[in-house]
Amino acid sequence: MTLTSDRLDELRQRLAALRTRFGEVGARAAAAAAELGDSVAPTEAFVEALRGTASEFDALRHAIVHELSTFPNTPDPAKLSTLKALDAVLTAMERVRAEHARRAAWEAARDETVSVLDRVLALTHREDSDSAALAECQARARELRDAIAAAPAGDVAQLGAHLRPFDELVTLAEGWNQLDDEQCASLHDSITESFGRQLGLAALRGKLGRGGEAPGAPEPPPAPVVAAPSQTPATVATPVASAPGAGRTKAPPGSPLVVEIRMSGQQVQVETPEEQREREELLERLAADGARWWVGARAGWESLVQRGVPAAEAMRETLKRFPHLFSVPLSRSDEYESGRLSEGYGILLQRLEKEEPGFVRGALTRINPQLAGRKIDERYPLGQELYQYIVAEGRLYKTFPDLLRDVLVHALPEPGLWLQGTITETDGATTIVTHPEEPGGRREEVRTLTTLAERVAAHTFSITTGPLTARVFSVQASELTRAADIEIQLKENGAPTDRAWIVVTPVTGKAEPPRKHRAGGTKIEYLGTQQRAVWIAAFNSDPNADKTYELTVSFKNRLGMPAPPPPPAPKSEPEAAPSSFGKFFPFNKR
Repeated sequence: MTLTSDRLDELRQRLAALRTRFGEVGARAAAAAAELGDSVAPTEAFVEALRGTASEFDALRHAIVHELSTFPNTPDPAKLSTLKALDAVLTAMERVRAEHARRAAWEAARDETVSVLDRVLALTHREDSDSAALAECQARARELRDAIAAAPAGDVAQLGAHLRPFDELVTLAEGWNQLDDEQCASLHDSITESFGRQLGLAALRGKLGRGGEAPGAPEPPPAPVVAAPSQTPATVATPVASAPGAGRTKAPPGSPLVVEIRMSGQQVQVETPEEQREREELLERLAADGARWWVGARAGWESLVQRGVPAAEAMRETLKRFPHLFSVPLSRSDEYESGRLSEGYGILLQRLEKEEPGFVRGALTRINPQLAGRKIDERYPLGQELYQYIVAEGRLYKTFPDLLRDVLVHALPEPGLWLQGTITETDGATTIVTHPEEPGGRREEVRTLTTLAERVAAHTFSITTGPLTARVFSVQASELTRAADIEIQLKENGAPTDRAWIVVTPVTGKAEPPRKHRAGGTKIEYLGTQQRAVWIAAFNSDPNADKTYELTVSFKNRLGMPAPPPPPAPKSEPEAAPSSFGKFFPFNKR
């Protein structure tokens, strides 16, 4: 395998830069989509940005596919159609390279171990050809040699623990007359502990050697042989046998070696079970410290799964418990209700899991910190990375409005959502109730309007929505003498926007399906006779920034007054001066 660390780092940097560009172009695309809804053609600069992004993606994919040519079992390039797929393959290549280095280290250590054990097996006792102590030692050496001779993988540190007593025996047997007293004494003590006093004394006194070899002339040990890394990927798990007796040298089997690139859709598994378990344990600790919103949401999702609660019932149950859930950003949900509010976002995870089975349980392990030049340790900003991952992989910037729409379907009119403002209309008064912007606040400001001028004025509310949140308002009417028509306007930075759902509830029957607010304004007729209530859910689908809107609700043809006639045709004579009431003059001219 010729792929170098520098080359992989270069590919990762390109992928990180491309991910940033995707985010920028994606934001522009969202804005362009809204403009297209208003029949505004996309700019040439935006179209060129799309072309450039696609070109950069193709170039990076070509570079990765070229590097993959040295790998067997190469994924189909046609499947590498997303940044997620490219990220997964780069991660696989990184793991393969690391595993080959690990294999090379293992093979070098294994060959050295076999060499030392062969030298143990070649030892003879110059004075006692039937030495039971040496025979027992050699039996243990033979058992260990046979266990590891053909092992394709294992743990080098564990292997060293097994080898140490035999290496000490060979060192003293071959160098008893060359080592200083301190070294000899130390080796003698270790050999005595491992193989008994009798063999320790025989090595110390030069009674061990090779057949026909004169004492005091040991053959220098051969240089270790380093085997070249294998070029064939494999998935193997071969344990290293522990020597009988000498319990302190026993160790668990070596870790299996996993070096094969395997793709299932866009998921790549390229790490050992032991490594995966260690990484998952660290990530869980980091989540408990820095991503409590995720821990809570996952707990809420697990509860829904265990109880088998379907999506519609889950939404009703959750909104009954947390009516202000969608007014709180996901990443701050652990700051409310003593941390319990985050459990409500289990309905979001339930939706993501339905779209991609395994999404929730695999979320932590799929994060790839290398893209940001980071490594996973105690300083790793898991909360931030996890949020970005969920936003990107769940496409929340695109799917959040649909999730909110479904919530409105199942939560209105009962159990309902927390309302930031309510307008209640009767024949005799207009009552406006507003809550502070802090989600879930119970403190309220109540204004009762009874004068004609106040009631006919447009009612405007300032709304600040956090990332991926919504603020809900309602207009309600008891039975009116004459129906009122209302007109809804929503603006962002002074420009009309369609970022709201409108839900109408008739006097009898179920609420109508949510309708998208029209940027030019939405008109609802017959409030108080045919319609009982109107809900307005202004939402922010930006995952990273607040949005400020201005919501205006105006009443038309209300208060039991007859509708004004159409304006007269223009006349050649001078027009009359306008009334001091302006456009809100409620009476017809006689």
